[in-house]
Amino acid sequence: MNLLIGRSAETEFSLSDSLSYQPLQIEYIGLVEKALGQRPDMQIEKTLLSSRKKGFWSAILSTFFPKMSIGVERTTTDFDNDTALLLSASYPLWGFNLGQVKEAKAQKDKQKIKLEAFKRQVGLEVYQAFLEAELADKQAMLQKKALDEANELLKQVTVQYEEGELAFLNYLENIRTIKETRLAYYNALKNYQEKVAELERSFQKAPIPKGEMK
Repeated sequence: MNLLIGRSAETEFSLSDSLSYQPLQIEYIGLVEKALGQRPDMQIEKTLLSSRKKGFWSAILSTFFPKMSIGVERTTTDFDNDTALLLSASYPLWGFNLGQVKEAKAQKDKQKIKLEAFKRQVGLEVYQAFLEAELADKQAMLQKKALDEANELLKQVTVQYEEGELAFLNYLENIRTIKETRLAYYNALKNYQEKVAELERSFQKAPIPKGEMK
């Protein structure tokens, strides 16, 4: 949360911080790049694509190129003692393994499409969380301004009441309004901090265990 409100990650987040407003200080583009680079589920999809690419090229090599092997042969007779280096090649039957190449290519292309779709999904998840956090930020900022004005009003009406310039019932009505403003601020602040936490989870989401996938 510290990073999202423009503070160092090493700064300790204390309980008193939860009662004060810190504006959101981060850009959407930076969050998406961070999500694409750090989310474990995204790294899994990238690794799968890399594996599919290797499988595709391995199928091509095994289908269209000979398998080379090297060995050593030693000949020992009464009159001769020679060592020979043997090089052999095993040529595939052309067209025999084309199905393997096609299957490997299909798997590679499928994973590439899946990765691109997943990138868009991650971008949408981060964007939605960012919009909600941004809206909550504006609401908290407005309530903070209203609270500052209410605190100033409290000082004024207290002085007026003590000097006899304000009736007791009017003073109580002002106190009630100030308390409602303060409660609204704390509710907005709570909602804001929840949205910031959801935004943080959107670019640190862990992969779903296989047992929970449907």
